[in-house]
Amino acid sequence: MYSEIMDDDEDNQLMESDFSDNNNNSEEFYSLKLVDLDSRCSPYDLLRFSNSNGLNPYFVDSFSEGIGIVAFRKLNDLRKFVEVLNITPAIPLLMGGLTFFSIDGTEKKGTKRKSVIDGNNSSSKHFKQDC
Repeated sequence: MYSEIMDDDEDNQLMESDFSDNNNNSEEFYSLKLVDLDSRCSPYDLLRFSNSNGLNPYFVDSFSEGIGIVAFRKLNDLRKFVEVLNITPAIPLLMGGLTFFSIDGTEKKGTKRKSVIDGNNSSSKHFKQDC
């Protein structure tokens, strides 16, 4: 199903930084964009799904448009997440039922990104998007 997502070439795509930033307030992470999610799918559903499979994401979010983001600090954790997706047809929802998913075709290998921590509020993270 998603076996082509992580192959021997992933390091070429993931190890390239999106931009140069020598700011000490930035952190690197690896993310994957899920699409075709049920509109009821919440960030908690994605977090619970990851945790139930022994993974601890750095960041999760979902949007009513059927889009979800799951990010990890380590590339290895992203690979494990993709392995779980390979054997899982659907994600259980807290509200009941299941949501099916696809991986966004533009991010089949995942993407390396950086977050910048706001100096005024250390709990606020602003994620810089790829261009």
